[in-house]
Amino acid sequence: MSSSRQANNSPEPTAVAVFGSAVAGHVTVRRWLSFLRLGFICPRWCIFVVLALCGTCLPGCVTNISHDTRYRTDYMIDGTYRVKKALFLDRGQRSIFGTWDYRILQLPNSRIAGIPGSVAQYEQERAHDWRNIAGVVPVGTRIRVTKVKLERNPETGRMIWIEGVILDGDLAGTRDVELSFISRKIRDKERFVELPMVNKEILESVIDP
Repeated sequence: MSSSRQANNSPEPTAVAVFGSAVAGHVTVRRWLSFLRLGFICPRWCIFVVLALCGTCLPGCVTNISHDTRYRTDYMIDGTYRVKKALFLDRGQRSIFGTWDYRILQLPNSRIAGIPGSVAQYEQERAHDWRNIAGVVPVGTRIRVTKVKLERNPETGRMIWIEGVILDGDLAGTRDVELSFISRKIRDKERFVELPMVNKEILESVIDP
């Protein structure tokens, strides 16, 4: 890594720890799924072993709550939002299966390790660094929300994820893009979960479904 990367001096270590735990769960699930896709070249007993191991992760399973009115986020399924601030698409690390860990939208200088401090820094250093960044989502890019999911995680409790697809630019067509980390949060005391809400400083609604 380049020595010019900024150190993670966040005054909110708890928030960063929650981010790490939540993302780690997603990474684990994605890598097991990638392994299962290779099942056609594995012995049948191998598939059963993997399924059994996955079964131990059931408490951290994710369910689709896109049309569950109990969770009142203001993100609209099939709603389209325009980006008002340049963002990075963080994809984590490349796994041994050739897949990337996740697709999370992040603000520059978001106090999360591995995120450039600015678009200019990324453009200058990307030839030698920042392999985790899939690209820049520039101002004006449209994103369509496709799914709202609820994760029950034994470490972090309940978490709600907002997924979408990028409609414009070099990253057009990229699916399963996570918007929760560019959202503002409201605590739902009844459901014991933080609801991601549209951050109007970052996104603006273009088309309501």
